[in-house]
Amino acid sequence: MKKRRIGINILLALILSLMLFAAFPAAGALADALPEGATDINSGPDDNPGLEGQSLGGQSLDMQIQCVPCPPQTIGITVKKTWSGIDAAKAPAVTVVLEKKSGKSWGTVGTATLSNPSWSHTFTGLEKDKTYRVRELTLDGFESSISPTEYSGSKDKTFTITNKVKKIKICVTKEWSVKPGKGSTAVFTLYSKVEGAAWVAAGSPLTLTTTGNGQTVVTGCFKDLPLIDENGNAIDYKVEETSFSSKIEGYDFVSSTEGLKDDGDNQKITFENTKVERIEVKFQKSWVDLVNASANRPPIIFNLYA
Repeated sequence: MKKRRIGINILLALILSLMLFAAFPAAGALADALPEGATDINSGPDDNPGLEGQSLGGQSLDMQIQCVPCPPQTIGITVKKTWSGIDAAKAPAVTVVLEKKSGKSWGTVGTATLSNPSWSHTFTGLEKDKTYRVRELTLDGFESSISPTEYSGSKDKTFTITNKVKKIKICVTKEWSVKPGKGSTAVFTLYSKVEGAAWVAAGSPLTLTTTGNGQTVVTGCFKDLPLIDENGNAIDYKVEETSFSSKIEGYDFVSSTEGLKDDGDNQKITFENTKVERIEVKFQKSWVDLVNASANRPPIIFNLYA
């Protein structure tokens, strides 16, 4: 019985040896199977002393250890800039700030200047699994949007900042000091210019018309006016009242304006027409010449001053 048990143990040891031998191919075959970038290490006295001289079922073990590169412990965040309504080659350089969240506050990680032609920058060596966001320092004349607003993860990420030329509207209000009558009109012309250039008419004139006999205030707007031209130049605007007419007979109106007022994205300007009553001035010339006995009275010219 004892001999039978010994025989069974030997048989099991042989089966286990064959299984392990099949599981460990030759060194050359295993090295060929390694993926690109992996390293194979042949065991030996200098590498794994504990494996030296080991055998199983009469088979010596020449072990191959495959080392796969570990995933990076830091990430990179790229900030990319795009433009709308302006030639990117003529757009101004911008400054962006990368911030990391700490509790409820944000701290600056780094700053970068984006400019033509790349319009991008990558912040590297950043701790992964932290929350980051990107800010752009104020740029006059543009509206900006940033996507995503925040990021927290273990992989590289790109933030995209889109800058669009800001547009405004200029609203004109016409005020009459008296009821001008239905159908009274006022025409306004919008002018624009960039630095170093002359004023030029921009778009079509705006005509404001009273629609009732009791109406004294009329309002209209010039809309979708860009603050920056396609070459990156700031645009200035002004409005002038170029003509008006009243349905009231016997009165003239004097127009005055209080100028443009900034109201966020809207500019406001008010023109007031003040009634001037018409009067009649009569002139009379008296002669002391025996009723024009010589018939040589010269023509008389009168100048009226106000």
